[in-house]
Amino acid sequence: MFTSSAGTIGARATGRGRRTAVRRALSGLLAAGALVGTAAGTATAAPAAVPAAPAAPAAVTLASALAAPDTDLATQKRQVVAGINAERAAHGLAPLAEFGDVSAVSQRWAEAQAASGSYRHNPEFSAQLNGYAGKGEIIHLSYQTRNDGNWAVRGWIGSAPHHAVMLGDFTGMGVGIAVGPARVPNAQTEVYYVVNTVKGTRPTTSTVSAPATGTWTNHGVTHRLQGSILARYQAAGGPGSVLGLPTTSELSTPDGVGRYTHFDGGSVYWTPSTGAQVVRGAIRGTWSALGWENSAVGYPAGEEFAVRDGGRVQRFARGLVYWTPKLGAHEVHGAFGATYAAQGWERGSLGYPRTGEHAVEGGVRQEFQGGTLTWNRATGRVTRS
Repeated sequence: MFTSSAGTIGARATGRGRRTAVRRALSGLLAAGALVGTAAGTATAAPAAVPAAPAAPAAVTLASALAAPDTDLATQKRQVVAGINAERAAHGLAPLAEFGDVSAVSQRWAEAQAASGSYRHNPEFSAQLNGYAGKGEIIHLSYQTRNDGNWAVRGWIGSAPHHAVMLGDFTGMGVGIAVGPARVPNAQTEVYYVVNTVKGTRPTTSTVSAPATGTWTNHGVTHRLQGSILARYQAAGGPGSVLGLPTTSELSTPDGVGRYTHFDGGSVYWTPSTGAQVVRGAIRGTWSALGWENSAVGYPAGEEFAVRDGGRVQRFARGLVYWTPKLGAHEVHGAFGATYAAQGWERGSLGYPRTGEHAVEGGVRQEFQGGTLTWNRATGRVTRS
């Protein structure tokens, strides 16, 4: 159901649950849900979604291995924003601005659903958007590759509770879209859409450094944080969190795309497309050794979360970094990432990565718990042994 501060005001639009939603999606209809107001519960770590881009000279991509939608996700996000605002304009309402911090919350939840295959509302979206006067959420799940953001918007328009959220008394929105492997018969893929709507503003709504600042002194040096990085630091718990005190002020990355701040216990990296993400521990150490944002996996695009047998994983723009207590932290990306995804990630027969990629005669190799993947330079193919 969906609730507001006034109490229960309606029923979830997905009807009788996941089985009904699957039948609808496979027949070309939409499966969606709507939620307005507050949500209670404990904080939820945000799992990772599908890395979309291979590292050269990969022969296949993760997107193709998981039957990516025909329309790329960046375009779909723009379609969702434009479609919602067009519908608002048709009813004489002001458009909703796209807020970077809200999109980061939406994206993390889309990724959580894509990783787990669990189609449901974010129980923590209200807490994660604390500071806004009003909040709402609508979601959609597609099992077809021939879809786009407009399709999701049309489905929401056709559902009274979703339409009410779209036309609600809000000032901003965020959009998240993530792709997961098909888990039901006859499905081509799984594409999860999340839109969060908000009322009012808070410092994190800027997509660049905001005027609102905070300063902390560490070993006699004062460091200044601002904007989305400041907001993420405060949300983590500030100096009392695992991040500890900052060791730098907010700085620009060498490529000019992002911003970052280092802390005693990790780092926070921000880009317009990924939002502000915490990276720390052994995963951060491996990412650093690979070359930070200039590495094959790119910027962090999600935050680490727990997987089986005590493991942890974090999504980056072009890959994943896994960690286990026994094997340490290792990246998976490119053609190896596509093969790894197709066999079920860490839950599949390959298990966890034992090493990162390393050169061998004629190609590149990577060892896993359950076998070895080798990329042949001459053929461009990946084989398993």
